[in-house]
Parts: sequence; C-alpha cells; structure tokens
Amino acid sequence: QLLTHHVGLGGHALLLSATLGATARAGFIRASVPTPSPDFVTAQETPYPVLTAAGHPSQTISAAMTDKTVQMECVSALADPVALLPQIQTAVAAGARVLVVLNTVARVMALQAASETVLSPETLFQCQGVIAPHHGRFAAVDRTVLDAAVSARWGQGSAPGPVVLIGTQTLEQSLDLDADLLITDLCPMDVLLQRIGRLHRHARVRPAGFETARCVVLVPEEATLESLLRPDGQVRGVAGLGKVYADLRVVRLTLDFMRSAPTWAIPRDNRRLVEGAMHPEALASLDSPVWQRHGQKWEGDKIAQEIQATLVGIQSKPFNAFTFNPLNANLQTRLGLKDWRVRLERAVISPFGQRLIEIVIPGYLVPTTPEETATVLNEHPDELVFQCGERRYRYTRLGLQGEDDG
Repeated sequence: QLLTHHVGLGGHALLLSATLGATARAGFIRASVPTPSPDFVTAQETPYPVLTAAGHPSQTISAAMTDKTVQMECVSALADPVALLPQIQTAVAAGARVLVVLNTVARVMALQAASETVLSPETLFQCQGVIAPHHGRFAAVDRTVLDAAVSARWGQGSAPGPVVLIGTQTLEQSLDLDADLLITDLCPMDVLLQRIGRLHRHARVRPAGFETARCVVLVPEEATLESLLRPDGQVRGVAGLGKVYADLRVVRLTLDFMRSAPTWAIPRDNRRLVEGAMHPEALASLDSPVWQRHGQKWEGDKIAQEIQATLVGIQSKPFNAFTFNPLNANLQTRLGLKDWRVRLERAVISPFGQRLIEIVIPGYLVPTTPEETATVLNEHPDELVFQCGERRYRYTRLGLQGEDDG
C-alpha cells in the first residue's frame, strides 16, 4: 500500500536485496502494474542478479562476481551453544576470526559470559578497551561506538589476529565484517545468507585450516523440527524459532538444504536456495497434518497483521476529511513494537565512556506502569542501576537487563 501510494503520487522507488524471493518481488511490482507471481520452476530459473522494473521484462545484470564456496556444518547444539566453546578455542588458537550470531540477546549474554571464562581477554572483541558483545539492547550512543569498533577490528584493511565476536542479528545490518569462521543459530534461509555474507567477505590470507569458508549451524537434535510444533500448529519457542522467526516451514526447508547439500556456492546458489526454502510451492511440500496446521496458523496471523496495519495506516485523504481510527490511539511503526524510551534523571557515563541521558527499554521488559524519567539508583564505571515504574534495570558492558533477569 505504501508503494502504491508513493508511485501514485508520481514517486519512484528502488529496492535492493540479495535474498528477495520471486513471490515478494512480484508483490512489490504489483504496486505499479499487475504482475503474476511466478511458479516454483520459473522462480528458480530466474537469473541472479536481476533488475526488474515495473512494466518491463527483467534484465540479467552482468557483474564480475566470484563465487565463494561455503561448507555448511550442522551441529546438534541449539539447546546449548556453550558446547561450541572447544571449537571456538581451537579456531582462536589457529589465529582465526570467529563470528558467532545467535537469535536472541539472552543467548548472546549467556555465551559471552561463558566465553570470558575460557578465552583470553585479548582474543575477545573490545570497544573502548571494554570487552562486549553486540546486540540491540545498548543505548544509541553506545551502539554508535560499538558499530565503529566492529568495523575497525573486522572490516576491510583491519589488523590480522584472532578475535571472537558474539552478537545477534544486529551484526547483519550494514556492518563491514570479515570472519574466518561463522557460527550461527538455525534461522530462515534469507537470514542465513545475510549472515554468510560476513564470512570470507574480503580477499586476504586466511589462517591454516580456514582457507575455505565454513559455517557451523546450531540445530535441534530432532531433524524434522516437528518436536517444536504443538498439535495445533503453534510453535514451542526455542532459541528464537517461532518468536523471532515465526514461520518454521522456512526454517525446516533451510535445514533440509544444509543436510542434503552441505556445499554452497555463493552467490551463484542464492536463487536456488532462497526459492527452495521460501517459495509457496516449496512450503506446501511440507504436507503432514501438523505442518499444514502450522502453515494455516502462520498465514492467518499474517492476514490479521495486514488488517491491523490497514486500520492504523494514514490514508491518502484531504486533511479536513482525515481522522485517526479511535480504536488505535497508540500508533506503532512496527507491529508488536512497544519499546519505551526513558530519560535518566541525570546524565551518567556509560561503560564505553559515552554521555548517557536516555535509554530504550524493549517492549518485553517495559514495566506495567512506565514513567518518562528513570531514577538512577547506583552509578559505577561498569554498571548503572536505574528504576522505571515498578521495575529495576542494570545497564553494563553486556547491555540492558531487568534485575530479575539475572
């Protein structure tokens, strides 16, 4: 609807993606001209990369691309990422840069704490001389210096030497990282390919044993993932699956790809991988009753979200004819987004040496009765304790935690 409105007013839009599926691409083009969604075979045969303009045939882009061979390795350790520490230690001893991307902040914090007990401080990622993970639960001023530190230590032209960085999906977002070894939680194919994009990103000499890109994926012990589904198709949330990534069908097909064909050529295989795990016909191939119920549940939730978005959308009407929907007084920029931006009663210095005056509390940690100003209870160079509403919070080099989170 946004694209339709934008184009209808004479605007232009350029959308770029390395992992966009054919069905989604057709949906975007339909904002301008009627466009059918291609069937599975046609979608897989579409060249990569391709330029698609509304009302015109798609054009293959001639680009000088070098394929990257990636060896995929599934390890049944989704329930216990700490089990990968010996492998991380071995990689560090060989001089490798090890990037670990997990699906939730809680998992990141747990693995970070465990890593600090066995790895030497100089091999752990640091920002302003402070050891830290990377995720979305840092204040904006600290995220700025964290991002800069990641690019400086991991980007093109950075100094060699072993280093371990543990983080969440924030590491996929516009950061220049070049890892020798990638360890990641199981996730949907498009997300996985984004993470793999941080593996062997630049041309440089690799440590012995890491000349070929290798991606270690933490997976459940049960291969079909049906143990993660309730009989009614609802998901038993594990490691962000079912919550961060709601459609387990895509995750299951992604896992099947890794087990059946563990050697990938990127980006040559991108189209085959994305369509094979995300095209509607591929999703329909999971036809057991529990997968069908899960698919119906996911599609129903998606329709409900679209209806909700339509209800709160600002319609294109003359100003004097427009009114907000009275049932949706608190508009959100993203469904489910209930984060709370709170101002501290006084400025403090963050663990990374930044002047901190406000912090965002994620929706699932927001108190029942939030306040606009937080009371500073304790302030130390390495820890801030504050209260907002009835809840207390700790902010450290590991990020924001509710005090009852441990």
